[in-house]
Amino acid sequence: MGSVRANGAPSRDHHIPLLAQFIAERRPGVNVHDLGGGASHVVAYAPLMNLAEWGVAVEQPEYAVLALPRDLQTRMVIFGGIALLAAVLVAWIDVRRVVKPLRTLTAAAARIGAGDLASPVAMQRGDEVGTLARTLEGMRQGLCDLIEKRKRHEAELEKRVEQRTEEVTALLATSEAFASTLDLSALLEMILSESRRVCPGADAGMVAILEKHSGSLAPVASFNCNLEALQQVRLRPGEGVVGKVFQSGRTSLLTDDELEREDGDIGQDNLGHFKASCLHFGRARSALSVPLVAKQNSVGVLIVYDFDGPLSLSEHELKVLQAIGSHAVAVENAQLYEEVQQKEALRGQLLAKVITAQEEERHRIARELHDESAQALTALMMALDAVEKGMPAIPHEQREKLHHARSLTEGALGDVRRMIWDLRPIVLDDLGLGSAVRWYAQQRLEAEDIRVHVSVSGLRERLPARLETELYRILQEAITNIAKHAQARNAWVRLCRTNGRLSVSVEDDGRGFQVDALGPADQGGCGLGLLGMRERIELLGGSLAVHSLPGRGTHLTIEVLVEGNGG
Repeated sequence: MGSVRANGAPSRDHHIPLLAQFIAERRPGVNVHDLGGGASHVVAYAPLMNLAEWGVAVEQPEYAVLALPRDLQTRMVIFGGIALLAAVLVAWIDVRRVVKPLRTLTAAAARIGAGDLASPVAMQRGDEVGTLARTLEGMRQGLCDLIEKRKRHEAELEKRVEQRTEEVTALLATSEAFASTLDLSALLEMILSESRRVCPGADAGMVAILEKHSGSLAPVASFNCNLEALQQVRLRPGEGVVGKVFQSGRTSLLTDDELEREDGDIGQDNLGHFKASCLHFGRARSALSVPLVAKQNSVGVLIVYDFDGPLSLSEHELKVLQAIGSHAVAVENAQLYEEVQQKEALRGQLLAKVITAQEEERHRIARELHDESAQALTALMMALDAVEKGMPAIPHEQREKLHHARSLTEGALGDVRRMIWDLRPIVLDDLGLGSAVRWYAQQRLEAEDIRVHVSVSGLRERLPARLETELYRILQEAITNIAKHAQARNAWVRLCRTNGRLSVSVEDDGRGFQVDALGPADQGGCGLGLLGMRERIELLGGSLAVHSLPGRGTHLTIEVLVEGNGG
């Protein structure tokens, strides 16, 4: 609020000091007059253009002057605050609209990173966040698919590993079982047993082995078949399923019609024996044939039959059966061992016959020497004695010749008697092994200045004649070796019978030798030698051990069962 007044004496106005400069310069202006006490007035002056002496001065309290701008300022502040709050709210809402989905996506990504792929990323938006959500969901589904594929792959691998482990375990068990025996029959039973375990659906089966002497395949083991009828079968390589599998070396799984067609070339006799072996089953509906291979050569065939329908076999089971067939080197080894055993038994029989013939010949020669040569020499000595007594006046020269002839005859008679003792000592027949060994050791070793120590226990009863003879020959050879080679001062011979077992020991304190360095030629160098002793002991089913070192003497021990040799 202001007032307009004409004032001819402006000096009387208390605002004049503030306006003096404006009036003097005749220019408009505004100033603030502080009246004290917190009161201020705004004074404005403007000169009148046409009236040089006149001007207009307006004054008003400062609060009144500033009321409108302050009100406007207040309104502007209020409106600005409201606008700011609205902007913040809008920004907050917009940020929340973006941040919340991002947080959701972050949490989903964290779950996926932690391995939780079960929860889907569900967000339906058309903006970039929606695109990101769809990408993350696609990644989740892709990971789920990959994990599922990996699980299936791992499951398949585990199954294959289990099958392979089972296969290796079966092969290891089979190999250990095969390696544990050289008995062909037991080995074939193992093969059949393992085939039944792997192929439980099989109703019957057999193993046919190539006979070397005939070149034919002969069934030698079976299950659920009449083996007696099967053993009449002889198949040529290439004849029937068995012969074809043997010839080709490839596994064959045949069904009804195929089996009948492949067996069409089997001879009537063989076919009849085959049918007779499985009469209680009827006609086979399928058959699996596996070649038994050793060193890339077939030695036989394993065949299993199903009389109800096709054999149900997995690839794994088929591989196990084929692996069993590939381990047939054990069958070949068992065959070779059986052949060696047969040859060894034959050799033993021949050796026993040779030794028996030798003993009989020794006995015959000893008897002839005793009955003929010894008697003739004894008669000659008696005749020489009679001549000497009947001719008391015989010249000295002739008497010396008679004495010389008698001495020669007496020496020859002694040699004949020693030969008789060597060939067949009478004391062995009359008094037994202990007395014969004692007599021979004393006669043979004391002549070489070797002290003899003989110990005999448990031989009150006579041993079987064959056992006595064989042991006497062995001990005779051992004692002879001491006399010839040992250069010993003492020799000990011990015989002890306990609990059906006879233990014999021959020991000397001679020069000894290196047993490992002694070859077969050295062992048989004198008489029977160690080789001959071993052969005789093996015929008796006993054992012979030789312990010796250079300069430490020799110790020979023999163990033999009395009961197994006629006792």
